[in-house]
Amino acid sequence: MINNNFCLLIHWRNPFIVSAGSEKYIQVQVAELEKNNIDTIVVFPVRKKIGITIFGWGMIVNKKFIGVYDEKIVIKLLHEALASHSCKGVMVHHLMWCNLQSLQKILSFSPEIIFYVHDYYSCCEQENLLKNNEYYCGDGALKDEKCGDCSFYKISIDKKEATKNFLASFEKIAVVAPSEIAAKIWSDGYPKYTGNIKVIEHLSVREHARKTHPYSNDKLNVAFVGTGKKSKGWNLWIDTIKDLPDDIRNRYNFYHLGFAPEEIAYVKYIPVSIADDGPNAMVDALRKYNIDVAMLLSLWPETYCYTFFEALQCGCYVVTTELSGNIQKQVNIYKNGTIIKPGNQALRELLANPDEFHKLCVDYKKRMFNQEYEVSYNKDYLQLLADIPIAVSLDEAKSINFNKSFIADILYRLRYREVL
Repeated sequence: MINNNFCLLIHWRNPFIVSAGSEKYIQVQVAELEKNNIDTIVVFPVRKKIGITIFGWGMIVNKKFIGVYDEKIVIKLLHEALASHSCKGVMVHHLMWCNLQSLQKILSFSPEIIFYVHDYYSCCEQENLLKNNEYYCGDGALKDEKCGDCSFYKISIDKKEATKNFLASFEKIAVVAPSEIAAKIWSDGYPKYTGNIKVIEHLSVREHARKTHPYSNDKLNVAFVGTGKKSKGWNLWIDTIKDLPDDIRNRYNFYHLGFAPEEIAYVKYIPVSIADDGPNAMVDALRKYNIDVAMLLSLWPETYCYTFFEALQCGCYVVTTELSGNIQKQVNIYKNGTIIKPGNQALRELLANPDEFHKLCVDYKKRMFNQEYEVSYNKDYLQLLADIPIAVSLDEAKSINFNKSFIADILYRLRYREVL
């Protein structure tokens, strides 16, 4: 390592080869820590099946993948780092796929953690709180009367109990939520930690005089923005525009900016990847294709949503649903869009009147003619960092035996050989 201190980050996958919200946050966070002369170690679970399930822990040091290791080797490597470096913070970003008993042993050196709420996986196996993978269930608490007929209930009870035991193993926990909505829903599931929650938004927004005046397209460029997932409203979007009459559909230019599970003939697909093109990839795409309207149709209460702020930054009009959590809250704050009821009817009615819809967008751009928004990454989490008092003897885990994690390492390197 380069510096004399480091932060340890836990995630459920390699954050440098995937394009999604929590991965973007970690990429930016690692870059900021680097600017502050703090090294980073990222640890994530690796599971491979070749007749039997092989489990290991991937390790990344200062953005460089170094290998997949057994729990004991990870402990040994961390203890070696701690012998000559101070740890400024343990940031648990996500627990999916993690063996919590193993992770607890790995983190046993630290009496404290910073626990992030990127979604609601720690509340329920269905991380978006969609009951039976269909519709939002109402809150983050597990209870018979609400969850008894949900297919995720039984496994969620066991996993939540394991998560509670994991959290209870630390003397001090700071819970970081990116919005008030995320804080409220997560605390429904973990009322014990309500007082530990700090709302630290991912971005800071400021308004300033516009440098270039907004464009105005006669034919609206309407884009579904983000990954094409059911929870993001992909099915709602596709089903609605498929049902539009040809003469109405031809009044729009439809786009999809992000990752598409399928390509539709009358939707222009533009792949966007922060892993490949950097954290500003979506802003660049929105501007390049002169997108007028960003469809952010989430069917669950988003904890944050980078794409809303990317659309805001680019002067896009936003269409979202009443269930979209922080998105609908921000639309109400910035008055930059329309909030519809979830379901095909409301979206169909909006799109079926191109002239009225066009006027909504033009009126917004007129209002924003002399001003625009600029966003920057919020660094307030740095205030949570401090030298962690080591809770274990660093001479543990010296005896390391040959194990099967080397197979997971080989398979992982083969699977991601083009990006590692």
